[in-house]
Amino acid sequence: MFFGCSNAMDGSVYQQTAEEDRMTYIPRNKVVDLIPNKFKAIKIAALEARRLNERARMFEVTLPGKITTLAVERLIDGKVEWYDQKERAREIRAAKEAEQEEE
Repeated sequence: MFFGCSNAMDGSVYQQTAEEDRMTYIPRNKVVDLIPNKFKAIKIAALEARRLNERARMFEVTLPGKITTLAVERLIDGKVEWYDQKERAREIRAAKEAEQEEE
């Protein structure tokens, strides 16, 4: 099945398949296993999608598929580095306290 989207400038029609138009299914359990807070997971995936989009524009390449889908897949595959600021601050504080106790 095709959907037509007319372009107002020249009257041409872009053919979009139903597969391209369908929303991406995100396996919530896989994401929540990595990042317990689903809202934080969405934010991290959105930041990765933005990063991918900027790099694609910078190098003038076309990415296969939807950028948001790629970002979520990279997040699930563990290819996106992320950290919780509060957790990182606690770890740094604990490391400093351990150093002070050793002295």
